[in-house]
This record gives sequence, structure tokens and C-alpha cells, in this order.
Amino acid sequence: MKNTNMKEHFHNLAKSFWSNFAKIPPYEHFDLHKQLEIHKKLFNIFQAGRYYLFVFNHIDVRFDYFSESIEDVLGYKNDEFNVDVFLDSIHPDDQPYFLKFEELSIEFLNTLSYDQIKNYKFQADYRLRDKSGKYHHILQQLILIQYDENKNYFRSFASHTDITHLKKDAQPTFSIFGYNGEPSYLNIEDIISFTKPKDLFTKKEVEIIKCIVEGKTSTQIADELCNSIHTINTHRKKIMKKANCKTPAELAVKAYNESWV
Repeated sequence: MKNTNMKEHFHNLAKSFWSNFAKIPPYEHFDLHKQLEIHKKLFNIFQAGRYYLFVFNHIDVRFDYFSESIEDVLGYKNDEFNVDVFLDSIHPDDQPYFLKFEELSIEFLNTLSYDQIKNYKFQADYRLRDKSGKYHHILQQLILIQYDENKNYFRSFASHTDITHLKKDAQPTFSIFGYNGEPSYLNIEDIISFTKPKDLFTKKEVEIIKCIVEGKTSTQIADELCNSIHTINTHRKKIMKKANCKTPAELAVKAYNESWV
């Protein structure tokens, strides 16, 4: 009975956070398929493992869409994984973190202007249980794709990437990444800790780190970023020195743990 009550309490808390995202239904027509095509590019840029995409509907507290690749990651077909299954799948030790991340997301969004929202991505990691009962460490990357000027957030688009091979400790983390000149906030524990981190890497170096973590060679990186191999190799040496890493695998682990990408 105690476990049932705790499960109910967790479900109710999570759903209450989500219901606070939108107070009124949207008035305008929403073309889900069009939005998916527009925003898929963001998550195809950086995936260092098996992943799936989904759209969450904050108005009805349900998933509007799952990519079929969810079966490759968690063993569920895309029509089997509903909100209750998702909440039940979160590791019990990670549930308080998950609730805190949701609370911080809402608090942060409410500090932004309408025009700023599109410049932010929310990133968290925690453990999810697959259909067979095995836990995977999942990296969640999320953006808002439907919202209005009255701070109603109707739908979000997100990816879940299996980073079990990269995440060596169980401690969940939460970061907010700003684009187009907006500041980023890394490994946030509380809203009062929102301070801009000192930039360790240049913009170009971050691009190269993403490519390295994806397992790309210097030749592939040079082609993708339109640079010479000599330039890429010079950047790689500087990156490894700044990161205090000796191998690309070590860099990949540290990049995730330190939220460099």
C-alpha cells in the first residue's frame, strides 16, 4: 500500500507540474507534422547513441508523437509508451530530481520574454527502465515548439538518447543551453544558481567536440565544418589539453558529465 501511495503521489506531482505549463488551450491551428520536420534537425545534429524523438502535449498531459526508434531503445512500440508508463519507468532514486527539473524549467521559462523562448534548449539526464526491466541512463534534450505571449506552453519536442555507455555515475544533472547570444546555465541545482559559466571552449571548439563525441574522424570533421585537416587537428590538440583528456573516449565521458555539449 505504501509503494502504491508513493507511486500515486509521484504521478500526481509530475502531472501537476505539466498542467501548469498551459492555463488555456491554444487558439491557432497546430500542424504537428510540419513542426516535426522543422525541429528534427536540432536533434539530428548531436546524438551519440541510440535515440528516439517525441512530442509532449502539456494541455492534455499526453504524448502526441513517438518515433519508431523508441522500440530500439526501450523495447516499447510507439503506441505503448504513455505518460503513466513513462513515469513508472523513471528510477525511484531519480524521481525527486525529475520533479525538481520540471519545476526549474517552469520557473526559468517564466523569466523569459516570448522572443527568448526559441533560443533555449533544456537538457537533463536520468535513468529509465525498458520493457524488459533493465535501466538505461537517458539524456533528454527538449525545446518548446508551441507557446503564446501569455506564458502558456502548449507543446514541447524532445529526444531521449541512451548514454549509459558514457554516463559513469548515477547522479542526474540539469542544464539550460542558450543560443543566439543568450547565456547557458550548466549543472543547475536551484534557480538561485543561474549564473553564466566561464566559457572553457570557443564556439568552434564546441562544434568539434560534438563531432568527436559522435565518433567522427578529423577528415569527416574537416569536410563537415569546411576546414582543413591541419586546422581541425590543431583544434583537437587544444581541446584535449583544455579538457585534460588523453583519448576521445575520455573526452566524450567528460563532455557529458560536464555538460559541454
